[in-house]
Amino acid sequence: MIVKCYRYRVRPNVVAEYLQLQRRVAEVFGQAGCLRSLILRPQNGEEWLDLMFFQSEEQIGEVERRAEELGAGELYERFLRLTGLQSDEIEQQVYVCAVDSDDL
Repeated sequence: MIVKCYRYRVRPNVVAEYLQLQRRVAEVFGQAGCLRSLILRPQNGEEWLDLMFFQSEEQIGEVERRAEELGAGELYERFLRLTGLQSDEIEQQVYVCAVDSDDL
């Protein structure tokens, strides 16, 4: 399993709208083949984590292409406007699952 992780800031005054938008993003990526999407809210502060789970690295590109066809590009632009972020302010990292409790 591969996990693509995004880290960015969300201002408190836009959290409700952000969560509504992210539900739509999760729906689009789920339709495109993403296994799971998690949004982690910080206990303190404004730095959020957005995790997307895929079967393999090869699947990431395939899912992203399908999601684009389903409107992910427009959702991303809405996300940037809502959060006030620039693309280069979003940290991205790809992780390979080393241990999965479901496999134990």
